[in-house]
Amino acid sequence: MPPAFYSWLFLVSGLCFATFGLSFCLVAFLSSLFFFLGVVVQMYLRQKAGYEEYVKHERFAFQSYVYEAVEKMKKDKQELKHDKRLTGSYVIDEQLQDIISFIIRDYVYPWYDQLSDNEEVPHEIRVAVQNVIVAFANRMKEADWIPFLTTQIVDDAASHLRLYRQARSRLKSLPANSKMTLEDAFFDLELAMENNTVCRDHVCNNPSLQRCYLEQLTDIVLFYLSPEVEFHCLALRYITRELIVNSVLIPLINKLSDPDYINQMIIWLCKDLTITSEVFLTVLKVADNVDELLATKDVLNKEIATLVSNRFDSAHGDSIISRFLDYLQFFD
Repeated sequence: MPPAFYSWLFLVSGLCFATFGLSFCLVAFLSSLFFFLGVVVQMYLRQKAGYEEYVKHERFAFQSYVYEAVEKMKKDKQELKHDKRLTGSYVIDEQLQDIISFIIRDYVYPWYDQLSDNEEVPHEIRVAVQNVIVAFANRMKEADWIPFLTTQIVDDAASHLRLYRQARSRLKSLPANSKMTLEDAFFDLELAMENNTVCRDHVCNNPSLQRCYLEQLTDIVLFYLSPEVEFHCLALRYITRELIVNSVLIPLINKLSDPDYINQMIIWLCKDLTITSEVFLTVLKVADNVDELLATKDVLNKEIATLVSNRFDSAHGDSIISRFLDYLQFFD
């Protein structure tokens, strides 16, 4: 406070003492003090009842929330059930259920177990995936497969094979120092076939763009197949989309793009098929890979050696082995 305040206070006090006397000033001071204290006490007494009621209500509400939470935690967990029927075929449904279980085990539980041990979220993810499979199976049953299998897929396969052969021919006609690859020649021919409107080179050769394309495609499929409530739940939709793309579509594409897997599939499909000599000769004539021809020759030599040893050890069937041996020696 400024010094002038104390000067005025001292001056007023001196005038009061000189005018009214010490006893009057003391009585006036005590009266003012007790009046102020009385006002404070009255305000406290008036607000005390309302304050106690407010505190009692808040304490009761807080305890009720705590009791409700504790009782809810004490309740037994409800058994989460889901319908295992997907396509109507028990064999297919059993395999699909195993695949869904493996996907959730490998791609959901590793990060979800660190957040919670509640099984409701993995259960909802399973239900969402199953709903998509059921809707997809129903749409598959309604589709007309005869035109697709006899016309569209045959034309697409023939176009793909024709472009591949043209790309190989173009690559052979280029100089030895040319930097063009088989993929570049193939997609250039594809662009020309599509009248410069569609080219799929970026989607096929760039993994990040391929993943982005599959995510957009999966969003469209989920829009048509998943229930409205699940589709509008962004968290559930994104988790379902990522599971379908990263654990199903991309591994499937990588598997089908593996040449060794394709060869194994061809061998498995032709395992029970009898290969005629005409077919075998045709394959040898059109083959242009020296390593493959040398490997075939080695297999023939081993088979000839085996038959020669069996002919000397066998007492019966010598004529059959001799004819088959002559047949292999002709190929050799």
